[in-house]
Amino acid sequence: MKIEKLAEKIGAKIQGDPEREIIGSATLTNAKPNNFSFYHNRRYKTQLLETDAGAVILAEKDLPEGANFTAILSQNPLDDFRKAVELFHPLESVKPMVSNLASIHPEAKLPKSIRIEPFVVVGKAELGDNTAIGANSVIGDGVSIGENCIIYPGVVIYPNTIIGNRVIIHSGAVVGSDGFGYSRTEDGVFHKIPQTGRLVIEDDVEIGANTAIDRGAVDDTVIGKGTKIDNLVQIGHNVIIGENCALAGQVGIAGSCKLGKGVLLGGQAGLAGHLELADGVVVFAQAGVDKSFDKGIVILGSPARPSRETLRQWAAVAKLPDIIKKMNKLTDKNKT
Repeated sequence: MKIEKLAEKIGAKIQGDPEREIIGSATLTNAKPNNFSFYHNRRYKTQLLETDAGAVILAEKDLPEGANFTAILSQNPLDDFRKAVELFHPLESVKPMVSNLASIHPEAKLPKSIRIEPFVVVGKAELGDNTAIGANSVIGDGVSIGENCIIYPGVVIYPNTIIGNRVIIHSGAVVGSDGFGYSRTEDGVFHKIPQTGRLVIEDDVEIGANTAIDRGAVDDTVIGKGTKIDNLVQIGHNVIIGENCALAGQVGIAGSCKLGKGVLLGGQAGLAGHLELADGVVVFAQAGVDKSFDKGIVILGSPARPSRETLRQWAAVAKLPDIIKKMNKLTDKNKT
């Protein structure tokens, strides 16, 4: 595909040779003259200046003088890169099939366009058009899965879970399992509290491999529309996650937390129970969140606090060795 055609398809303008032929994408470091790449982070400036890529998708302000590549000028380089990659790697449509090795409840509702691979177990559930269920997955009774969903092999979806359209769930995920809910008697014995709520996963959610999401104890656990969840994430019962949030790997959210829209949680961040993070809160990696925070605040550290406060504390701690050294010298001088 010529660069001119690629730029036209993603709605971008070009600067440089429009006739170059492009066969696919590559990183700035590994790109050849027949590849396109993208640039959106100044830490890769050296790679941009040294790249052999035939074309680079980037903002006009980032275009270096005398560039050897054709520039594809973009307002959002990462998203336009995504569009360009999709031109070379279009999503494959679901090929309908129902394996003879699958176990399906006689009252399950399946459309003709469904794909059910070997050793899948489907209870009395309802599945939408063009949805694919990977091998060895288990779909419990009362589950509803919408249209154009991809359930990869080895996923377990507990009974009464509700899943919207265009949801992707990766292998090893367990969704709708019982929450960690117990009462404790005077003799120290734990007794399980029945978990009677549901898990509701709204449209366009993606859930990473080996992630676990609990059903509600009484009310529902809800994963909002467009939210993206990485691998190895734990979400407790009655958690409400707003639209278009992003949770990186190994995040842990205790029960009854509420996240607003567009909340971002870095890897290994942990939230104590019953907290609320308002719209747009950003939580840095490995933060330990023990209190609620208002809209748009950036927090880090453990216990997590607003970034400026935490950075001042860290700066003060870094000075302690020198302060102690000076104090010891003064002490020794006074002794003499």
